[in-house]
Amino acid sequence: MKKSILLLIFGIILNTAVTAQKLIDYKLKAHYTKEDLKDINSLVDPKYDVDVYVVTYTSKKINYSQDTASGVLAIPADTTKSFPLLTFGHGTLSDRSESPSLSEDMSLVSALLASYGYNCIIPDLIGFGISKGFHPYLNPESEAWACMDMISATKELSNEVNFNINNQNFVTGYSQGGHVAMALSEAIQNDPNLKLTASVPMSGPYSISVEGKKSTLGDAEYDFCGYLGNIFLSAKYSYPELMKDTEVEDAFAAPYSEFVRQFESESISLLDMNQKMLEELSKNGGKRYPKRMFKEEFRENVFNDPNFAFNIALERMDVCNWVPESPMELVYCRNDDQVTYRNAIYADSLMRANGSTKVSAKDVFPLGNHTTCIGWAFLEMFNFFGEYQEITPVSTIEVASSDFKVFPNPVHDVVNIDLGNNNNDEVNILLTDINGKRLRVDKIQYSGGKISIDLSSVPNGILYLQLITSKGVTYNKMIVKH
Repeated sequence: MKKSILLLIFGIILNTAVTAQKLIDYKLKAHYTKEDLKDINSLVDPKYDVDVYVVTYTSKKINYSQDTASGVLAIPADTTKSFPLLTFGHGTLSDRSESPSLSEDMSLVSALLASYGYNCIIPDLIGFGISKGFHPYLNPESEAWACMDMISATKELSNEVNFNINNQNFVTGYSQGGHVAMALSEAIQNDPNLKLTASVPMSGPYSISVEGKKSTLGDAEYDFCGYLGNIFLSAKYSYPELMKDTEVEDAFAAPYSEFVRQFESESISLLDMNQKMLEELSKNGGKRYPKRMFKEEFRENVFNDPNFAFNIALERMDVCNWVPESPMELVYCRNDDQVTYRNAIYADSLMRANGSTKVSAKDVFPLGNHTTCIGWAFLEMFNFFGEYQEITPVSTIEVASSDFKVFPNPVHDVVNIDLGNNNNDEVNILLTDINGKRLRVDKIQYSGGKISIDLSSVPNGILYLQLITSKGVTYNKMIVKH
């Protein structure tokens, strides 16, 4: 009995250590002014300059062992306001190099979202970025916890970098990101410590077991066969006990099984695997029917046996059999050539049947395919979220500058700060340039004397020094002249 109790206690401690969310590190990746973002895309109307960080944090692998995950965080460069948190799910990645924390394109996406007044996070997801191992594609649980853990890490980071998050949570994403958005929305709804404000899943595969099978395994040509190899591998990694008797070679005929194995080992990308599959299917004038890649017995089981292991795995990947309690708009384009629009229609119908009165579906551009739908989807997302977004001023007590001493001014190489009688006080120091770009962030426990900051690497110009203590905030304008 005593041994059982000890084992139980050890298990609880181990599980707590494995699942704890904790900020590990962060690094400023880029700073964008409103003008920078306008130059990049003339159609946008940025409201704020933006800082983009790469964040690493504790999460867990698909087998629940501890993992280090990563993602990008973009924040409006305005410490006088408190902004909502917006989590964006990225689309299907071809390989690890496209991870948001490594990709300039995704940094820009995060910056554009943040420029409209959101603290925007884009997790790499498990198996991408710094996270090792195979990415469990379209696995709802790992998608949700990668996002939830980054939300926790971001809240920790707000105390380090000095930015403000209010209690609003918005969730969106495109393609696979739509699936992520659906999984995360349910997870936030079920978390007593968070409140979901609104969500906009866009062009995602919400009903893989029904609409996904219909659109990819029927008698219609399909140019994105690589998705099926990715889904099968994810089923194997996500549900190993369920799928233990079905290997890649049991499902896929040669040479398609070889392509899937090459992708699994990361020796080829998803795009490479897809191209190889299409070339093989097209030989001798063949039709690009994905079902031809599968062995006959496996194919028959998929079509005819609802208790077949792979079918059960697909059902577990579905993300639409729940009841949203916060406003949700499912955005789609009817002519989508990669993810059938029927996913949105099916999800909307099922959620309404389950009792939700908060969900709706909208075709934002009927002629749009999966690529040309993106701009219209984002426009609708901004409009929908704008109905609920709240940006609030930060309540601060401004301390007279005379209470603190900052010298010399102009500064040559080193600036000194004397906080007077604020002994044993925690001090946050934020140094920005004239455009709001964060140059330095420090958090110290002040015990008297002066604080010296080396500015020898900072270019000449005007800087702003913000000091935050328990007594309030003071702002100081300085001139750097080397």
